[in-house]
Amino acid sequence: MSENKQFTLFVASHDSRQLYNVPEAIYIRRVELERINLPEPLRGELMAESRIYFDHDFRTCDSKYVGLCSPRWNERFPSWPKINQLDKPTFGLEGRQIFAPQALTTKTANIPKWIKSQDLVHPGISKFLFEIWNEIGDLSIRKSWLPMGNTYVLPHEVFVEVMIKWDYLFPLVSRNHFSDLNFSHKCIKCGLESAAGVGRWKANRQASYLLERMIALIFASIKDIEVINLNMKGVRKRKSPISTTLGLPWTAMIYGRVSQSFIDESKCNHLHFGPGKR
Repeated sequence: MSENKQFTLFVASHDSRQLYNVPEAIYIRRVELERINLPEPLRGELMAESRIYFDHDFRTCDSKYVGLCSPRWNERFPSWPKINQLDKPTFGLEGRQIFAPQALTTKTANIPKWIKSQDLVHPGISKFLFEIWNEIGDLSIRKSWLPMGNTYVLPHEVFVEVMIKWDYLFPLVSRNHFSDLNFSHKCIKCGLESAAGVGRWKANRQASYLLERMIALIFASIKDIEVINLNMKGVRKRKSPISTTLGLPWTAMIYGRVSQSFIDESKCNHLHFGPGKR
């Protein structure tokens, strides 16, 4: 049972030092991912932040609102309310509104385009995502939301729906694919591609990249939700729901193409792990 019945924000990280620096607030619960009890094959960095979906307190949280983020919230989203100030604006959510600072809205019919666009950074991942979408996709939904980054605040009703679909999909995905996640990683700035990892993309986190997108597709399959902006004075609706990933606009991701002006090899300062190709 949750100590705070109104709002519980789970701040999850594998780094205990980052968690130590999270500001105090009655609604914040720190979760050290390494301490979550998992079967041996699922331990370590394989699932990265997605390990939170196995945390007992997270799964059984019964607060009116349930949130998830990393300790780097203030750094990643400097224009949003601070991590220890999220309770007041959260109380302004209504019905099935959710808060997700990294989210795309699109016609549900465009989801296959979004899935294919994920090959821009993880070539080969789309075949796994299409299998997931074929399991849960609902074409009766006219507009879908795709929150990314395991960062959101949800009303409990929506949280339960997300967890039900997670519990249905995870055994299928882990059983069928975890031993054969044969997609690679690509720097969209210089075109360097490697199955062993490029820059922030690491081979030992392979499953996490798939699971993060699986969560986005779970949200896309849920009816009657709306992603909105929050501010300290209350709530305002999201008029232009454009976010970024790796500095790449979502508008480019949805149509599966990158502007030549974005590609600049001189800006690359990534480490390259193993043989790659351009």
